[in-house]
Amino acid sequence: MKGKLGFELTEQHMKKLSMIVTVGDGVYRELMQEGLFAHKYFTNVKGSLYTKLIQRQCEIESRDKDFQFTFTEREFGYGHIIPELQLPNLIMHFGRSQSADQLPHKAAHKVELSNANHPVYRQLRINTDLEPPHESGPYYAIVTFGTKYSLDFITMQFPAPGYFGIADSIVLPLVADEKGEAETIKRKKAILKKEVASMSEEGVS
Repeated sequence: MKGKLGFELTEQHMKKLSMIVTVGDGVYRELMQEGLFAHKYFTNVKGSLYTKLIQRQCEIESRDKDFQFTFTEREFGYGHIIPELQLPNLIMHFGRSQSADQLPHKAAHKVELSNANHPVYRQLRINTDLEPPHESGPYYAIVTFGTKYSLDFITMQFPAPGYFGIADSIVLPLVADEKGEAETIKRKKAILKKEVASMSEEGVS
């Protein structure tokens, strides 16, 4: 599929993004069920842990030689680092939200990156019949996920300039609903949990 804003987002791209979120989400929920973070001292860090597990899964997936995106890391003050995926003319981050119609929390880098989305507004549609209009990319999208009790949505949101709303969005498929994916998800979750356990042991030592 060729977007009329000048970047190509294929079905495989969308499935990979959904797989990253699905695996990280699954590991988070298993850790919560196991009670590893049940203590009251962890109450206000659970949301951050949720996002960080998905970001870590993104980093793990990027090691695959057939990974379909360019993987980099964006570093901020105080050692804060997040993964960044790129396609030609498109930058993507991951972020948790309360709903598919609500942006993740605001941050200075999100506002800055959203300013490249001026041509989007409600014009972005995957459509091979239209030529790309004037572009000011790279465009900025956030792969957004959430809900309290289950993974109900994964949406690629294009923030409006200034991060004042959603210019447009693309609903991504929930890979857990597809036949043949259960074993892949189980295997990937085991790898992520092993890496999380390894990080915990390193932190204690």
